[in-house]
Amino acid sequence: MRKFRFPFLLLIIAVVMNGCTGHQEKTFPDTPTVNVLTTSPASPVSKTLPQQDYVAQTPEVAVIVQQIETVSGEVGRDSNGTIISVDLAKGRSSVSDEVLRISLQLPKLKKLRVASGSVTAETLRQIAKQTDLEELYLQDIPMRNEDLDAILPKLSQLKRLTLRSCNNITDHGVESIISLPKLRLAAFIRMNLTRSGLEKIVESKRITALDLRQCSRLLPEDYSLLKRMTQLTDLKVAGFSIDDSVLETVLQLPALTGLTVEDAMISPEGFAELTVNPKVTEKLTSLILARISTLFDVHLETLKNFHRLKRLSVNGMMITGEFLAILAAEESKRPKLETLSLEKSLLTPEGAAALKHFRELKSLNLTGTVLSQELVEIIAALETPEILNLSECQLDNEMLKTIRNRKSVTTLIITGNPLIQE
Repeated sequence: MRKFRFPFLLLIIAVVMNGCTGHQEKTFPDTPTVNVLTTSPASPVSKTLPQQDYVAQTPEVAVIVQQIETVSGEVGRDSNGTIISVDLAKGRSSVSDEVLRISLQLPKLKKLRVASGSVTAETLRQIAKQTDLEELYLQDIPMRNEDLDAILPKLSQLKRLTLRSCNNITDHGVESIISLPKLRLAAFIRMNLTRSGLEKIVESKRITALDLRQCSRLLPEDYSLLKRMTQLTDLKVAGFSIDDSVLETVLQLPALTGLTVEDAMISPEGFAELTVNPKVTEKLTSLILARISTLFDVHLETLKNFHRLKRLSVNGMMITGEFLAILAAEESKRPKLETLSLEKSLLTPEGAAALKHFRELKSLNLTGTVLSQELVEIIAALETPEILNLSECQLDNEMLKTIRNRKSVTTLIITGNPLIQE
């Protein structure tokens, strides 16, 4: 990663010369739309740290950190230098049982992310000793219901739990999850959840964010159970079972402010009904749409009704961005977008030109969108974006020269542009 320094400005540019990048799917923001690259140097450690924080400085901890970083993992520290988070799922890699066991020697973890197909039950159950955990993400773990039963009751501080492709967990495992006293986010991604499990989930009055993406054993009619979750503020759904009837259920969620719909079989008519209903349009602040083959620019024009929308993602769809001109047609009513993602779109100059109307825009993600010199010049003229993701956009050095001089941009990401030379 290179750093280019300008007066009053740090411009961070990540360049991968071989053009190979990993795609990381976000969970609940935690998910901002743009995968921001920033530098986070460890805070200098004072000699007057409290006794309990000396663990952050020991040689033993340094060895553990080295092991974590060797497998492309990451650690996060608090202002005292104490390690409070470990990410062993970065890039969807799979870590060994040994690395996880070593990592769990770190006390005071508040966040733990693990992806592994080889971790043993014995090591996995050591997670129960991390009683300060507030967030836990487990992917591809060969764990069973009894492992959850042994771990979760000890994690009384847990607020966010994500299970992804942990295929040995059945509906029975849901009971341990919903019993967590502080749980607010529950994610079941590519899990073998059925109607029976969902019936248990909807009885929880504490869960306010729910992720059910790619739960292939759920039928369209099963989602009607969600009407009982009147406290739900954020919902993510994905898969071929997501049809117009599921959108009708969304209309019945009175507290919903964030919605994600991916790989769905919804019709333009069903989407239109959602986008003109004030039960949704007057509340939604975040909308993420991805890989929905039935929707085009003309169908997205009804998003002009979402006056409170601050975050919009339209990813992997056949759109040109020209619908943005319709959204901005009435200045007094247009959405005040702060985050916008048009990842892997077919952006036209007309669509790009409409971006100038969204003067609140702070983060723009155009990953995978082929950009011409004309498009780059239009984007470079935008005055407000601070975070600009132009990964895999086929940029060359001339385009980079045009874009990197923007004074507003503090973080520029250009990963996966092999035409950019040293």
